[in-house]
Amino acid sequence: MNRRNFIKSACTVCALGLAGMALPTLLSSCATTEVFEASATAGKIVLPLGIMAERKTRIIRVAQLVNDIALCYSRDGELTALVMQCTHFPNLLVFRGPGFYCSVHGSSFDLAGEVTHGPAKQPLKQLQTMVAGDSIIIKIKETI
Repeated sequence: MNRRNFIKSACTVCALGLAGMALPTLLSSCATTEVFEASATAGKIVLPLGIMAERKTRIIRVAQLVNDIALCYSRDGELTALVMQCTHFPNLLVFRGPGFYCSVHGSSFDLAGEVTHGPAKQPLKQLQTMVAGDSIIIKIKETI
């Protein structure tokens, strides 16, 4: 085997090995909740209340926004909308069952948005959320 083929083979083995280690984590984070596609109009997102039926958390994706929004029931039963962006480094967060995880430096947050593991020190940004009839209304700023 010549040097070129050896390096090519070694790189392929490494890439497959890394993919094999990361794949279960990626799949587990994908399988935990469905993403609900929504749109924003006049600085707010209006969602049907039924999307939270029998769920503690729902990820909301709005095409006009950079970050997803996590809609969660708090311990006291109130709906909370959290911007899924790390407060330590502006990286998108991944939802993992008990909370949210930042893949850049390892910060994690609980479903209330509080830091459970640093280096982040600030909680996640909360958006004003209210229930009106059969709708959930989340007030947003277009910059999130």
